[in-house]
Amino acid sequence: MLAPLAVAAALCAFAASAGAQMLPRVKATPAPAAPKDAPGADTPPPPITLMADDVVSHIGNVTQASGKVEVKRLDMDLHADYLTYDQLSDTAHAQGNVRIDRGLDWFSADRVDLELTRDAGTLVGTQYELGARKAGGHAQRIELIDRNRSTAYDANYTSCTRDGTSEPDWIITGDKIDIDTSTNEGKAQHARLVFLGVPILAAPSLTFPVTAERKSGWLPPTADISNRSGVALSAPYYWNIQPDVDATLSAGASTRRGAELSGELRYLQPNDLGQVTTYLLPDDMAEQNETRGALEWAHEGSRSDWLTYSARIQRVSDSKYWIDFPGQMPSLTQRLLPTDLSGTRRFLPFGDAGEIDAYARVERFQTLQDPDEKDPSSLISSPYQRSPQIGLRGNVNLADQVRLDFEAEGNRFDLSDQGAFNNAVAFNNAAAGFNVPNCLGPVYASQLDGCSLTDKRVGGSRAHVIASLSRSFSSDWGHFEPKLAINGATYRSDITSDGTRIDTTRWVPTLSGDSSFSFERQTELFGRGLVQTLEPRFLYVLTPRRNQTDLPLYDTAPKDFNEVSIYSTNPFTGEDRIADENQLTAGVSTRYNDETNGRELLRVGIAQKFLFSDQQLTTDNYLQTNPAADKQKVSDVLLYGSSSAMEHWSFDGIVEVNPSSSSSLTQRAVVSARYHPGPFRSLSLTYRFANGTSGGNGANGPNSGSGASQQYEVGGQWPVYHQPPRANGCGGTLYAVGRVDYSVTDSRATYAIGGLEYDAGCWIGRVLVERTSTGSQQSTTHLVLQLELNGLSTLGTGSLRVLKDNVPGYQPLRNDPGASAATPNSQ
Repeated sequence: MLAPLAVAAALCAFAASAGAQMLPRVKATPAPAAPKDAPGADTPPPPITLMADDVVSHIGNVTQASGKVEVKRLDMDLHADYLTYDQLSDTAHAQGNVRIDRGLDWFSADRVDLELTRDAGTLVGTQYELGARKAGGHAQRIELIDRNRSTAYDANYTSCTRDGTSEPDWIITGDKIDIDTSTNEGKAQHARLVFLGVPILAAPSLTFPVTAERKSGWLPPTADISNRSGVALSAPYYWNIQPDVDATLSAGASTRRGAELSGELRYLQPNDLGQVTTYLLPDDMAEQNETRGALEWAHEGSRSDWLTYSARIQRVSDSKYWIDFPGQMPSLTQRLLPTDLSGTRRFLPFGDAGEIDAYARVERFQTLQDPDEKDPSSLISSPYQRSPQIGLRGNVNLADQVRLDFEAEGNRFDLSDQGAFNNAVAFNNAAAGFNVPNCLGPVYASQLDGCSLTDKRVGGSRAHVIASLSRSFSSDWGHFEPKLAINGATYRSDITSDGTRIDTTRWVPTLSGDSSFSFERQTELFGRGLVQTLEPRFLYVLTPRRNQTDLPLYDTAPKDFNEVSIYSTNPFTGEDRIADENQLTAGVSTRYNDETNGRELLRVGIAQKFLFSDQQLTTDNYLQTNPAADKQKVSDVLLYGSSSAMEHWSFDGIVEVNPSSSSSLTQRAVVSARYHPGPFRSLSLTYRFANGTSGGNGANGPNSGSGASQQYEVGGQWPVYHQPPRANGCGGTLYAVGRVDYSVTDSRATYAIGGLEYDAGCWIGRVLVERTSTGSQQSTTHLVLQLELNGLSTLGTGSLRVLKDNVPGYQPLRNDPGASAATPNSQ
């Protein structure tokens, strides 16, 4: 009969024969030291509770229990078939199906000696699991030193299931394994790492993380394989400097380039966060022993709401760096590397009625050209660099009726990379053996007739002021906002090669009225209750004509033609061009929303501009010295829409149509479809088309007149094979993953990555090939081989980031935040 008793009561309640049989001890346990006097020493210790089928107390403060024995103290539970408790030594001696549950960890053993108060003791014939990792193994003996520390002898460790007779897929074995959860470190002496029965790593000492926290230590050696660097091996070291600062340092060598060093520092402070990444080739054997390297720093910070600042710096040693190491440069444009420093200070002089932001910025670029490129059209021209940009912007509500918005800004623009571009033009022309015809290559701010490829721009200064007054009228069914704006700018350029300069000021007013409406009705489609909206919108813009063809183009470009830009008052970004307009943009869209949850199932819309007078300055002629006015009365038609009405499917598209075009009705189109039936199952297809011929009335972006461009983008992640779990619990699923960008115009893949991932439950293997086009006739190929041992570390080449950044809808097969350091060393 089950008899639950408090241990204290069991020790004092009954007497029995002193010669009763007792369980043998695993080892002799010394008497505990006398407790030291300390504040709060009179606080009673946590109670110990004993439950069993049979409990007998003996003279000498010894208690015996048998049959479903359970001892509880705090979060520690001990279960056994037989138990002897010695009160003087505070030691429990247990045997027979012994199991200890302690927090997230558990131990099972044949025999146990355990000092309950100290959580210390010896376990023989043991299995164990560290719950934070769901990893553990077997040991001939385990010494529990205290709550956080233990030592296992003749032991192993794995995150694979340890049931059954077969050996786990991966396992670490060692003569001794020390585990310390307070420092997040497991250390195996004379260790071997075996994968699928094959030893892949051996070291006198191997350390690994035992909790989900980060730890310092040597990471496994890594390899990298590419057609430009050969085989590279490196030994990284992870340094957990403090909870909010860490670093990874690595030294290695490649077969084609020699020794290399790299480092990464990350920090996360209460008001600042950032990352610094460096790479150095002290003596590149592939480039005449040239020293090469890269630096990247990204930072964001703030001081409450009144001051924010940021920095982004990317720099490399030479102009061919982007060709040899494209994977190291996560930039929007790998050939224009930014240096961008900015800060904003907010003021509230108007209380709740408005605010003013003072800002400053320095923006520069490093432009990379391939000195061996024979096609001049592959050269790029560096944009103007701001050094600096200083300004004020703000808003204030006047009498709660009229809103005043304003901006005042000064910029200094320069072209520090202009000489490199012109030298590359001259070199490539000479290497090609012929004179390049005018306008063959890109035309960047080449405002001179003849479109010479040589960059003849000059720097200068610009100050501008923008102010607007608007009044908003709103109701439940509509909104109307009239606005009067003025844009003034003054220019003073540097002296040109012919000894002239631009020194002028221009003012451009704009009157606009923006109105939108929203109507709803209940409807039903395919037996589904829906709410349909009808949303017309009208924007009228009146801007007088101002001659701007002689002004520089510092930061101005045509806006993309989409559902946002078609309702803007100016088709250009920046302040150097403001189109003359007397036009009405009219459009309507409709949405179908699920009436039960409000989810948007379908959205379609159409918009077009109607011109009431000829337009002198358009996005098609803004580069011309004497542009001819556009006399068309309507712009291209914009069609757009998206849908998720079909289960697991989503569609999105935007199409620009020119009804009056004789060559091509469609001017531009971006259409995409995605199928996502469940986790780790995603397929996507995107089609992009751009007609090279001109559109009408400033609706289109700049066109080169070089013909149509077509591109397909296909990508996804999908399981292709599944293996049921084996006897040891490890099954597996094979996934195909990849993406291809194929240019129909160039008849080649501009980017491709593809391969296989295998998830075996306790490990993940990846084999991927990445190909990046770095020129019209060249590319870089990178082989990615990875073995991710769950609960331990990742071995191999490449980074999982390449899949996250490039494969649409990709989901990582496992998120294991603590598997960052498996450390071989020579101790």
